[in-house]
Amino acid sequence: MSDNKLFEKEMIELASKVESGTASDLELHQYNNLLNSFQKDNTWSAEMGEVNDINQIILLSINRRLFSRTRKLPIRTFGIAASVLIICSLSILFFVRNLTDSRVSSSQQLISPGQNKALLTLSNGKNITLANQNGLVTTEDETAIVGDGKGALIYSPVNTVKDELIEYNTLTIPKGGIYRLVLSDGTKVWLNSDSRLRYPVAYGERERVVELEGEAYFEVAKDSSRPFRVVSAGQQIEVKGTHFNVNAYRDEPYLKTTLLEGAVSIFSGRQKVDIFPTQEGIVYSEPGHRIEVRNDADLESAVAWKNGNFYFNEENLPSIMRKISKWYDVEVVYRGDFSSLRFNGIVSRSKDINTALAIIEAAGNVHFKIEGRIITVTP
Repeated sequence: MSDNKLFEKEMIELASKVESGTASDLELHQYNNLLNSFQKDNTWSAEMGEVNDINQIILLSINRRLFSRTRKLPIRTFGIAASVLIICSLSILFFVRNLTDSRVSSSQQLISPGQNKALLTLSNGKNITLANQNGLVTTEDETAIVGDGKGALIYSPVNTVKDELIEYNTLTIPKGGIYRLVLSDGTKVWLNSDSRLRYPVAYGERERVVELEGEAYFEVAKDSSRPFRVVSAGQQIEVKGTHFNVNAYRDEPYLKTTLLEGAVSIFSGRQKVDIFPTQEGIVYSEPGHRIEVRNDADLESAVAWKNGNFYFNEENLPSIMRKISKWYDVEVVYRGDFSSLRFNGIVSRSKDINTALAIIEAAGNVHFKIEGRIITVTP
């Protein structure tokens, strides 16, 4: 039997005894020694999910041990470790608190995660601040605009309008915000922080066109007679009914469209490519806006933000911190070059910034200092 198999078997037995309260003093001592070894080890990548913060940190650590030969977090293979840990003990709690409190240097100000908030701009220029409105927000062009009370805005038109009479609304999501939208054709849109979508109040008779800056996940209502188009700086996406994620932030090195269901055509300049499920289209910002199709797209990574997580798969630190800065509405300052650092793991977006940064620090070779809303990154 391999060392990993032996370790797996031992951990399952030990965790079961600790959980059930049948562990001996020696076994509890072994268990605490294992936790201490994880605390001292600066090489493991940390993961925190939504189910149980404490369990998830230790779960990832054990996963790291089980697959240490690969030196890469096997994000899709949590089955073994998940069977190991359904544990909640004071010693683990102390471990997590110590990790959070001792590593990240911060002021007393608590920086909370993002929440449901947006700014709705009507066709007449009027602005409406949104949070969790429940019920009728306003009426425009015979269309009722209703809040569902849970961070979504729903458009319910009476009918389509003539193309020359289309009026547009704009939904702007600030840093530290997130919001959902149901368009007049039934298309569902999730908008990430620091994003903006311009869209018709009610669609015309020939096509459905929206303009995106930032990141959004679309579940497009099927309508073979009216193609759905997403226009961003440097590209246009055309679909008839499908599920896909578009990352079109201006501070990213490229535009990325990841397809989960259906089919998508991407246009950039004179180029056109078609992508299919599990593929993604990359449009580079260089002159000519070259389009590249990547197979076996990391679907979990693409939609992690929509599902409430940060997901890192061999991701460099500047890319991670761009996500952190948008979600927590902070500025990031670097004291050194961190472009070569790569991280793997999952961190819940529901946690305050101290917890999120502490988990990243636990992977090693980086430290954070929080002053107001400025995060300074040092070796």
